[in-house]
Amino acid sequence: SIRCVDDAAKHKLWNRVDWITGSSIDPDVVADIYRRCRGKRTMVILDSDHSADHVGSELDAYADLVAPGSYMIAQDGFVSDLDPAHGPGLREAIEKFFERDRRFQSDPSREPMSAELSSDPG
Repeated sequence: SIRCVDDAAKHKLWNRVDWITGSSIDPDVVADIYRRCRGKRTMVILDSDHSADHVGSELDAYADLVAPGSYMIAQDGFVSDLDPAHGPGLREAIEKFFERDRRFQSDPSREPMSAELSSDPG
């Protein structure tokens, strides 16, 4: 398991990882990620701040990157269940996202501890 950049640098796949420092919803970070993904088939994995507002912003920011038939995976959908004091989180954000963006649907056949949103506009 990788716990920090120093550990990651020792991993055999280190040369295939680009580290981007900043908030996942910062417009400059989002623009950088879009630039890096331009012309590539892309799957998105979200695993940062698990509050509903932040997750909702991430879903909106990265939805257009997800290739048709691929996935946007939002990790740790159970956080609010484990800690009610956490407040609204990933599940609430996804419910609202589905109301805004009909290109995505849930895929419960996948990892039960995450929330996979498959993109299939066709």
